[in-house]
Amino acid sequence: MRDIGGNKMGENVTETKLRVANPAALGLMGLAVVTFVACSQKLGLTEGYEGLLPWAFFLGGFAQIIASGIEFKRENTFCATAFGAYGLFWFAIGMTWYNGSPNIEQLGFAILGYLIFNTYMLYGAAALNKGLFAVFLFIELLFFTLLLNFQKRFIRHKIGNTCLNKTVAGRYKEQGGKGFVANLGASF
Repeated sequence: MRDIGGNKMGENVTETKLRVANPAALGLMGLAVVTFVACSQKLGLTEGYEGLLPWAFFLGGFAQIIASGIEFKRENTFCATAFGAYGLFWFAIGMTWYNGSPNIEQLGFAILGYLIFNTYMLYGAAALNKGLFAVFLFIELLFFTLLLNFQKRFIRHKIGNTCLNKTVAGRYKEQGGKGFVANLGASF
């Protein structure tokens, strides 16, 4: 009689494990370098996005996807998920840069989604080790800062400062300058 795997029942089965190197260095190097290069544009040290595309696709995307695949092979679901998610993030950012002017609202929602995802990863990293926790903490700060930047751009472009100012000023005038803070919520 044989089992599902084709072995005789009661027969000893030896399992061979494939040993692979730890890909964390490759994934973290890709993340660090692409973030460094992208920050050069954000800080005004370089211009345009064309020069960033190879870095986003190869170090941000491919290097982390490769690291993710190896982590899955090593049965390390946490790191595989992290490298895979951030590899896909950099592919998406690269395509956004390639297509030209991004849709502020959609990019803002993507950043919000990754901020939420990273918060869960930060929580998980706290249970693993301090170094991993530090990496996710800095990513958390980066996404939070990016989200604030997108929020400012969204308000400036979609709502407009004049609309917001008129609402606040109108509410203030309506209240005669009294009880403004308590009743501000009614304006929105």
